[in-house]
Amino acid sequence: MHFILERTALLIALGTVCALPYQLAADRPFSPGVGQKESEAVSMDNPEIVGWADGVAAVQWGDNLDEIWKTPQNAIGPASGLPDHGVVSLGEGGSITLYFDPPISANPGWDFAVFGNAFNDFFLELATVSVSSNGDDFHTFPHTSLTSDPVGAFGLIDPRRVDGFAGKFRSGFGTPFDLNELQDRNGLDIHRITHVRIDDVIGDGRQNDSHGNPIYDPYPTVGSAGFDLDAIAVRDPVRRAFSEFHNAGFGWRWATKFGYMFTARYPWIYFGEGQWLLYMGGNKMSLYFLHNEAGWVWTNADYFPYVYRMGTFDWALIREL
Repeated sequence: MHFILERTALLIALGTVCALPYQLAADRPFSPGVGQKESEAVSMDNPEIVGWADGVAAVQWGDNLDEIWKTPQNAIGPASGLPDHGVVSLGEGGSITLYFDPPISANPGWDFAVFGNAFNDFFLELATVSVSSNGDDFHTFPHTSLTSDPVGAFGLIDPRRVDGFAGKFRSGFGTPFDLNELQDRNGLDIHRITHVRIDDVIGDGRQNDSHGNPIYDPYPTVGSAGFDLDAIAVRDPVRRAFSEFHNAGFGWRWATKFGYMFTARYPWIYFGEGQWLLYMGGNKMSLYFLHNEAGWVWTNADYFPYVYRMGTFDWALIREL
């Protein structure tokens, strides 16, 4: 929801902006807001971000949403960081699904971050986050709400009392999600996440969190009701390694020196030379792999299709491994 000036004036008049929520929740277990010690907020300028959502797969508009805010294309590409511009509003109970090519893969630490457009650290409109490796079957991240009472249309939420929701941080800062939290989900390949779905939470308590607690966020809202999505950022080594290679479509990438490679099954990479290799790290000009027989191998743009076998200290053509 927007109407920033009106909201800010009302909150100031009530004497509730900024200091009070932190005073009430010094002992809360979850990440505090932006700029606070131990905050998990991800800046839109974080150098670890290597990509953004590539397109919109599906949208289901919720209630109390004006046509002007039905702008799903705004969720594609980098975050704008502007509280009142460059977002798509979902409406109450609405959802949007974005797709990623190449897919997102689980790695140590956070793997992607969802950016909303809250104009301060406490007016937080929340959404749940689900992922899929086939575009059909979605798995939702665990989420917790410790807000005990309804907050009203202009109510405030202590960020330390919510966890696992998109919308936890103010505009320009994303909520991080770690795919390893879902590693035991049947039917989900955490190394090949093709779709991310964002579902607005209707904040009157009718919906429960992962533990059965009612979820409260500002309610009711009108005009641009529901969660406002700015962007989804990706932190993924395969995108860093291959980000400057040409996207040939259907999971294939191409570079002058390396030729064609199939990256849609990352961390397994298939080269046109007829070999699948397990990608272990590097950058766009220097790559490390693990081969099921040859062990560790290394190559770069100058030596490919030759690879250096680190176990036997010799060179071989990749097709002869």
